[in-house]
Amino acid sequence: MQNRHDFYRDGTQAFDLTTRAAAVTVGSLNDAERSVEAVFSSENPVPVFDWMAGRSIMEILVADGAEFSDQIPMLDCHNRFSCDSAIGSGRNIVKRGSEIVGRLVFAYDPASDAIYKKVKGRHLRDVSAGYNPIEFTDIEPGKDAVVGGRTYTAGPAGLRVTTRWKLREISVTPIGADQAAKIRSLNTGLQAPQPNMKEDSNMNPQQRAYLVTLGLRADATDAEAQAFFDARNAEEQTHCRSIAPAPAPTPPAPQPIPPVVPAPVEDARSGILAEGQRMERERVIAVRAVATPDIPVALIERAVAEGWDVARANSEFLAHYRGLAPKPVSSGAPAVHTQPELTRDALAGALLSRCGLGDVALRQLKDKPDDCRRVEQAMDRGRRMACFSLVDICREAVRMSGARDPMTGVEPIERDEYIRAGLASGALSYIFTTSVNAAMRQGYEEAPDTSDWVREVDVRDFQTQEELDVKVSGGLERIGPGGIAKQASISDVRETWKIYRFAKQAVLDEMDLINDRLGALNEFPLELGRAARRIKPDMVYSLLIANPTLVADSTALFDASTHVNLTSAALSAASLKAGITAMRKQTWNSININLTPAYLILSSDLEWTARELLQSTQLIIAGTAASVTERGNMNTLYGEALAIRSEPRLSNGVIDPVTGTAYTGTATKWYLAASPAAGRTIKVGYRQGTGRRPQVRSFTLSEGKWGVGWDINMDIGAAAMDYRGMFIGNA
Repeated sequence: MQNRHDFYRDGTQAFDLTTRAAAVTVGSLNDAERSVEAVFSSENPVPVFDWMAGRSIMEILVADGAEFSDQIPMLDCHNRFSCDSAIGSGRNIVKRGSEIVGRLVFAYDPASDAIYKKVKGRHLRDVSAGYNPIEFTDIEPGKDAVVGGRTYTAGPAGLRVTTRWKLREISVTPIGADQAAKIRSLNTGLQAPQPNMKEDSNMNPQQRAYLVTLGLRADATDAEAQAFFDARNAEEQTHCRSIAPAPAPTPPAPQPIPPVVPAPVEDARSGILAEGQRMERERVIAVRAVATPDIPVALIERAVAEGWDVARANSEFLAHYRGLAPKPVSSGAPAVHTQPELTRDALAGALLSRCGLGDVALRQLKDKPDDCRRVEQAMDRGRRMACFSLVDICREAVRMSGARDPMTGVEPIERDEYIRAGLASGALSYIFTTSVNAAMRQGYEEAPDTSDWVREVDVRDFQTQEELDVKVSGGLERIGPGGIAKQASISDVRETWKIYRFAKQAVLDEMDLINDRLGALNEFPLELGRAARRIKPDMVYSLLIANPTLVADSTALFDASTHVNLTSAALSAASLKAGITAMRKQTWNSININLTPAYLILSSDLEWTARELLQSTQLIIAGTAASVTERGNMNTLYGEALAIRSEPRLSNGVIDPVTGTAYTGTATKWYLAASPAAGRTIKVGYRQGTGRRPQVRSFTLSEGKWGVGWDINMDIGAAAMDYRGMFIGNA
């Protein structure tokens, strides 16, 4: 017994639904309830696509193993990606013998009403059940096996007996496959079967033997064999009817014993010819058996005419299936609604699932609903391929793109050939880059950054930027009737700065692919993302420690006499209050600007002291009544709502990413900073159009190297602009 989740290395159960469809008729309509009864599933064998084996296989759903709730969604053609596709629900679901039966109840909306009218008018007769296989047994082609006390015989395509499965949804579809699953007729029961292969009820043994090769159980009753025949496509039914009954033997008339003579040479040749015809007939039957309904008749006839064996036919049919979208089939042929198709997006989704980056990719696209929906659908399609190795993904990408070996120019067959073909053609770039970009973004978002108190802007280019500080002398002055306003005196002070580009690249070479080094594909973009995130705080805290000189007044950013934003006092309640007061008393052109600090920035060594000062509701005053002034026990700093930013760079030191200068940290320094909107002491700029995030590109290795690579760049700069928005202690 196999479990569906055994296919996945991470131990999770399959997310995607398997579907089986069936032709239906209408008759049990209840127009008042807008409902009709239908058979959701039977135990007839139906072809499904086995994604793990990469081929079609017959499947039987054992009714006793069905699991279902009292109500399931009814969809339009298995479309699970929009609420508008829900056209009603399946209700009153029960097991009756070898069938799962329920009632289709249509919703009241224009889309559902249109489909209901087509069902009511007998234009739509098919339903299709979507389900999750949970436990099953696979039987090799031509083998017998006992499953659940019953003997099953597999045909040339093999047989899967699913003994436990969960019904998830029921869909109205234009074409069906399981001909035994039908909408109940109000007056006549099930729809009348297709014309029998012969008039009497006893089946010709040669015809039965042919049906067994298509998947019929060897111990099936005539009624079951007839139902199995009805489920075949028109071509198989025609071939089955052409098999004439074996004539009844008649006793020979008495004849004289002829003399013994040597057998003619022609008799021996006739025997060989008959054996060859038998083998050719068996080949044709086997080739047709492995063809799913979506394979064009022309391709099947080519396989027959060119003498393909079963192995080549299966390979060619699978290649056609993977390379093209599903084709419509005639109404007489069973339809297999296979979701999803193997696409470039599906392989990218499979890799996202394997790397555990699906949620990151979706979170990055939260503001782009269309892109988010596309990635979600790709992951939905790709989850069943999440167990693919990098080599497996490379192989499927090459087959999908029709790439050729760069050395020989022929279709690759061996592992090294299709890996090299994929790398040379760029077939893997899109698939891998989706995961690389998600991993890089995850690393960028996860890396800590305490410099959120700076002002951030976008700049157009890498040229030197000029920061203008326009000053208007004095304020507004009162004028009397008929008075004229005086012209303001304007002066400007310039600070210059610029942004820089920081970049790095990494590669995944041919040996990494062969060795299935998923960690390399996952870890290096994570680390590159973290490295990009570190650039900003490295710049900002380098500026704080360096205390640069401002161009405007040729004075250091932090200065005790001119700028009045520096004290040598250690962090304490008294020094913190003094710093807050000093910031609030700052003026601009003789105007009181009343800056209020919003952040307390300090080394990691001072974090706990800061928490005690700001988050304690009471103060403990040491000493005796004779030596301590009585002032009450309220912590007046508690209501200041200063956000603490504990930064290890202030303790350990930091290297300026622009100049490479190493700055030594100090464990006792602390800073006050206004909010980014009010203060503008430190400004950080990003190149316009980058979204203030790193950018990723992909490339293919060449000139003696085989692999695929990515580079990441971050365009950013930082500078000190004004002293008024900050205060430093213990400098």
